[in-house]
Amino acid sequence: MIGHEGSDTSLRRKSHISELLAGTIPHPYFEESIRALTTQMTFGAPQEIVLLVGPSGCGKTTAVSEMQRRIVRNEHCSDPVPFLPLLYQRAKHPERSRFDWKDFYIRILYDLNEPGMGRKIPISDDEYARLCVRAGPMDRSTAAVRRLVEKALCRRQVLWLIIDEAQDILSHVEGDELFNQLNTLKSLTDFTEAKLLMVGTYDLLKIWNLNGQLNRRTKLVHMRRFRFDSEAHMEEFERLLISFEHLLSAHVPAGLLVDRSEWLYDKTLGVTGLVKRAIEQAGIEMLAAGRKKITFTDLSAGVFFPDQLQTLRREIEFGEDRISGRSKPSVVNEVASKPIVSSANVRRPGRRNPAIDRVGDNEASPC
Repeated sequence: MIGHEGSDTSLRRKSHISELLAGTIPHPYFEESIRALTTQMTFGAPQEIVLLVGPSGCGKTTAVSEMQRRIVRNEHCSDPVPFLPLLYQRAKHPERSRFDWKDFYIRILYDLNEPGMGRKIPISDDEYARLCVRAGPMDRSTAAVRRLVEKALCRRQVLWLIIDEAQDILSHVEGDELFNQLNTLKSLTDFTEAKLLMVGTYDLLKIWNLNGQLNRRTKLVHMRRFRFDSEAHMEEFERLLISFEHLLSAHVPAGLLVDRSEWLYDKTLGVTGLVKRAIEQAGIEMLAAGRKKITFTDLSAGVFFPDQLQTLRREIEFGEDRISGRSKPSVVNEVASKPIVSSANVRRPGRRNPAIDRVGDNEASPC
């Protein structure tokens, strides 16, 4: 029962551990990604598309938030319409296998604090300046809402449209439909002169190098995990574990994490978010047992099951190999990259194949 004193205390302690883990613990590779991202967003070319990809839990959303903070603090607001250099939007996973663009546009308008969103109709420039919304017939088609988004992005002088979980826009689509989804985003930035930052898992790589035009406009920022085959990476991973021990010194005994760094790496694949999850789950086990310190048994209960780890490992290694060029391209790119076969080598219907007719061979056919 939540109102019980002991239960309430446990809930508060659980919340305390979660709040501590919700903070950012910087490490060199996290900072490296933020610097690369900030550089692309500060000095990027017009109509550029930046892809920020990495394994789930590596800190992509945290990096975007930190990057936003660093950029926005150097910008200024102007009246009467505030200047909004960055607009963050989280893509919603499609409910019926197709991405809902109308819902996406409406969410952008709400995030832009557009006036009268409950009764939005197209208005003139003078009417917009006075923030006046008139009653009348409303065009609620997707195209009409999109035009409102274009006008709002221009008026708020949005420089970058940031879409988190962007792989959900591209889910369940391949081939021509994949081109259409991406062209919809491209045209939105073309009309508004805003640039596009797409944040997501390695599933976003399906649009990387999709064609020559996209290859020219697209920049990739890879947010890496710690690599076991790198001594420098493992040293930084151990420093990260020491930071967690210091942060949670009231609940984590000294050496519990760092002394088991190789075991913990194997159970978290070197992904910071998975380390946090394991510690948080261990904290839940600790509270359930009524203890004040996390034990190795608690930590063992907080990691993923082998089947779950195997799935995560496959996804991560595929993405890493794709970026490094060690794996085959996606199905779309594979079709596009097939070699062109000369028509001289293609046998037309009715044309004999000379390789079948062996000249001067008098042996009887096996048939």
